[in-house]
Amino acid sequence: MTAADNALHKGFLRAEEFRQFARLASGRGAGRLRKVAEFSDGRVESPGESRLRVLVREMGFRGTPQLSIRDGDGPEIYRADLFVEVPGSRGLILEYDGRQKFSNVRGSSQWTEFERQASRDRGLAARGYRVMHVTAQDLADPALLKSEIRTRLQSPV
Repeated sequence: MTAADNALHKGFLRAEEFRQFARLASGRGAGRLRKVAEFSDGRVESPGESRLRVLVREMGFRGTPQLSIRDGDGPEIYRADLFVEVPGSRGLILEYDGRQKFSNVRGSSQWTEFERQASRDRGLAARGYRVMHVTAQDLADPALLKSEIRTRLQSPV
């Protein structure tokens, strides 16, 4: 899944062509290829986000990658890595924090990135969104991570 999401994201594959190819495939692995083609999404920006999206799907929830959050009718103010829809609530935003996020990619310090993240989380909370940060270490224990996500999804605030 991570390879398919990445290929779509970087433009190496076009979604419709990939799905058409998968529909025509036969033999061993063709069924799995069709499932990957149907679920793959070029909006996913990293392997960690891809793995997180699969985990959420395994839990029976629908996740929307790179959800644009706007202030009313205005411009985008936030973009959520993965938004998990929950009927009757604002849902849960899952943010995958890989090493690159705090590795001075944008020319800023780790502390600046931390401050930016904290400010963003406060802004989302002020708009009624719940945010949960996930790391590679969290993904290494899927059972525990699923339990933590379920707990967050069931909490009223």
